[in-house]
Amino acid sequence: DPLLHQCMPSDLAAYTGMDALTHAVEAIASRLCVQSAYGPGLWAITEIFGNLRQSAMNRNNDKAIEQMVWAEMAAAYSFNSAGLGIVHSMAHVLGGRYDAPHGLCNAIGLVDVCRYNLGGCPERFKMMAEAAHIDTTGLSTYKAGEKFIDAIEALRHELGIRKNFKDLGMQAKDLEVCAKGVLNDICTEGNPQDVSMQDAKNMF
Repeated sequence: DPLLHQCMPSDLAAYTGMDALTHAVEAIASRLCVQSAYGPGLWAITEIFGNLRQSAMNRNNDKAIEQMVWAEMAAAYSFNSAGLGIVHSMAHVLGGRYDAPHGLCNAIGLVDVCRYNLGGCPERFKMMAEAAHIDTTGLSTYKAGEKFIDAIEALRHELGIRKNFKDLGMQAKDLEVCAKGVLNDICTEGNPQDVSMQDAKNMF
């Protein structure tokens, strides 16, 4: 119901939208390559890039809010088919330790994890760039993927999400246990790139 969505404060609307974007990105990038995830996931990316800014920043923009509700549902269809990846594994660990909003954890982790995963499926990152209406003319598949990840980072900053994991309360002494949590999380199985203990620490 868009009216329920409209009652959320702007920051929570931004976190929720970034969570949905993470659902779509991780499902499309999943090593399971579930093609039925691509349609709803790519459509969700189009709608999120087209509406999240207005949905979060103008809580009276009924049309943007309604489109975000549809996009969030479509992204859920996508990851229900294909699973997720280590952005969600990280968010699950953090939300269980620091009382940090799930969508905020995803927003913080998404860019660095995408950069890590790009080499595993650059053609799918290019698909996502095109879904976000990013001009990829003349770019290699890899460069198109990089441009999409840059757009995610820009979107996050435009929404005012500039925190990092340290801001959530994470300390160096927590790295070991958090990295173990990532390796043991079921979402890690869908990540397009293999993840070692050190890789997980580096992400945090």
